[in-house]
Amino acid sequence: MDTVIKAMTGLFFTLLLVYIGIGLILSSLHATRANRALSEYVDRISCSNYADDVIEGCQKDAREQFGGENALIVDKQTRAGSNHVRFATATLTYRFQIPVMGFESVHTAWAVIH
Repeated sequence: MDTVIKAMTGLFFTLLLVYIGIGLILSSLHATRANRALSEYVDRISCSNYADDVIEGCQKDAREQFGGENALIVDKQTRAGSNHVRFATATLTYRFQIPVMGFESVHTAWAVIH
C-alpha cells in the first residue's frame, strides 16, 4: 500500500512538472512569435519608405494576431519644418501569460526603423 501512494505522488508531481513545462514553452513561443512579427513589420515599413497604407496594413495585422486596439504603434520622426521621415519607432504590445501559474502581463517589444 505504501508503494502505491508513493507511485501516485510521484506520478502527480511528474505530470504537474510536465504541464508547467509545456506552459512555459508555449509562452516562450508566443513571445518569440511577437518578436518575429515585429521584425517583419519593421522590414515591410522600411522597404515601403514609411508608406501610410503599409503601416495601416501592419497595424491591422498586429490587431488580428495579438489583439488590442493599439497592438502596433509606429511613431515617425521628421525634421522640423520638413515632411521627410528620418526614422521611426515601432512598438508592439502583446499579452504574455503562463496559464498554469495564473501569471499574465502585458509585454512590449520595440524597434527603430531606419
